[in-house]
Amino acid sequence: MVKLSSWGSVAQKKTEEKEVAQKATTLQFQKLTPEMAVKKLKVGVHGMQKTGKTRFWMSAAKNNGPVYAIITEPGVKPLARLFPDQEIYFVEVYEPDYGGLFEVEATKTLANIDQAVRMIRQKALEDPKSVGVVVVDSVTDVWKWVQEWMKSEVLKIDKTARVKQQWDWGHANNKYQNIIMQLISLPCHVVLTAQDRDEYVSAGQTSGGTEPRWQSQTPYWVDVVIKTTKVKDKAGGVHYMAEIEDCRHPDANNKPIAGEQSENFDFEQLVDKLKPAQ
Repeated sequence: MVKLSSWGSVAQKKTEEKEVAQKATTLQFQKLTPEMAVKKLKVGVHGMQKTGKTRFWMSAAKNNGPVYAIITEPGVKPLARLFPDQEIYFVEVYEPDYGGLFEVEATKTLANIDQAVRMIRQKALEDPKSVGVVVVDSVTDVWKWVQEWMKSEVLKIDKTARVKQQWDWGHANNKYQNIIMQLISLPCHVVLTAQDRDEYVSAGQTSGGTEPRWQSQTPYWVDVVIKTTKVKDKAGGVHYMAEIEDCRHPDANNKPIAGEQSENFDFEQLVDKLKPAQ
């Protein structure tokens, strides 16, 4: 082991003190106050196809400022007539691989997502009022594309091949987390949607229920997790239901709201439910 001279020790100490001083000028402690609770909600919404996930996040445009959505799947344009006077901006990031047979070009698609995230972050940080809500619809596709990118670009294997080493998943996990965290950290509402699939309890056997297809840490990064379903009654009528599966926030009376169900639930109803009592 090489020992530092006394002069070297002093110099190193001064360098460390300077770094600490520099960080102290950029980091700031905030006082936690009750009104912070529902100002900027981070919400995860999952469900089977056509159960109201897109309608939910589009409803956030009513009273929360402009919505900026990163779109990975069709479904926005047909709903435009439901929100004719709202500021909803979207970008479709899907990039096809014309060299394959109905394939996605994962690396180029992720580059589109990266560019969209950068544009949203720049806009939100320069003027927080210019971005009210950020949406990713859906993170199921983002997670799938990140896995394909990892296999082709990092591990150099076919995208349909199995990942042999468990630690190799770190590449995909880190890439996905970085995308989501860059959005979650913004001073605005964030909504992440995910597609559901049948829940399997053993090989080839389902539980009868469904589960979200998103990276396993996703529900830990949001404040509220909502499951959407579509139910038909005996008369053939369709009811769009939402269940609050998990929520860090209490309601106006400081009671937990996990487990509550509502029909035609929208973003404003969620905000109102979580507002502290006046």
